[in-house]
Amino acid sequence: MPDLIHTLAQLRADIALTNQFAYFQTGSEGPLPDPAQAIIAAVVREENCSALAGRNAYGDLMQRAESARVSLGRLLNVQPMDLCWTQNTSSSNRLALGSLPWSAGDRLAMTATEHVSTRHVARRIHQITGRQPTIIPVGDAGSYTPAYFLEQLDRLLTPDHRLLVMSHVSCLDGRRLPLIEATRLAHARGVKVLIDGAQAVGQFPVDVAAIDPEFYAGSVHKWLLGPAGIGYLYVARRELPSFYPNLMPLPEANEPTPPDAGSRSQIGTETLSLRMAAAFMVDSFLAIGLQTVEAHVAALTRRLRDGLRELLALGTFEIISPYEWALSSGITSLRFPTWPAEKVQALIDRIWDEFRVVVKFQVDFAGIRISVASFNSADEVDQLLLALRTLLPQMR
Repeated sequence: MPDLIHTLAQLRADIALTNQFAYFQTGSEGPLPDPAQAIIAAVVREENCSALAGRNAYGDLMQRAESARVSLGRLLNVQPMDLCWTQNTSSSNRLALGSLPWSAGDRLAMTATEHVSTRHVARRIHQITGRQPTIIPVGDAGSYTPAYFLEQLDRLLTPDHRLLVMSHVSCLDGRRLPLIEATRLAHARGVKVLIDGAQAVGQFPVDVAAIDPEFYAGSVHKWLLGPAGIGYLYVARRELPSFYPNLMPLPEANEPTPPDAGSRSQIGTETLSLRMAAAFMVDSFLAIGLQTVEAHVAALTRRLRDGLRELLALGTFEIISPYEWALSSGITSLRFPTWPAEKVQALIDRIWDEFRVVVKFQVDFAGIRISVASFNSADEVDQLLLALRTLLPQMR
């Protein structure tokens, strides 16, 4: 196994694409560092040679892969036995939602900033229950306050809701929701909570135990810069007695009860190479320190937003992400009120073609989403600002 990554400079040096272009799309998928790629290749070879040779070699490899669950537990401040592996955050959310006995008349509540995959599964729950999901307003991101969201939640969430779904960080505009206060409010009304942590873990420290939801979902291929194809779901111990997703049978009389979240949900052969690469990246982020990562991302995000504010006089876009770091994240979103979607896409294409910078077209509001991550640099932020400063006057 390669040595862990211990500094942000080493992390950047281990990501090949940083020598070719500036990448601000980690909110969709982060680049996989070279040592993690090497682990995947090595473990695939081991899985398909020595691990199949007998004498419990494959079982030994599986035990080594279990280090990933232990590392992830340390990162999230939860017990490893309360974590199960999935493919990604969307499948984790579906696993949690599908473990509940939805029936006619049940109600689902979710915020107005949830990912499209969550909105999609909410349609199926509506078909089962016959009741539309309750959408909790979050307010305009530019003037967002946690107090407003909590007021709306207090007004709309009732004891007849079965579950509340909230994103830790919005994939649309990067705002952070007040999870601890919102979870306490939900629990006071007997409502369970599912947190979508896809855009949070790997940007700043996350203490799932302090939030205390029934479920916390995430994946390693975004801000943790791990491989695609592996996600996770935390299941609170109090939820375990009723957690039997994927048509897992309830134990018969005198039959032992599956002891943990993984044994109640993970089925079939899994890819151990992805899990071991994930363990390497989680351990590397722990070695670097999430406080160090947060300070770096916050400083670069402030640099970006200050530069964007200087460009507001052009009158072509609005910044729809909160400015204050405590209310936001490394995601900064721009909306172009008078531009058609095709023109925004053309701008993104020119940013790439002429300045070698990657940003995301955000289809939800036909704008641009910029993800500043742990491996990005001040020079890259300045390159993006230069691209906008040059191209926006040409396209007005």
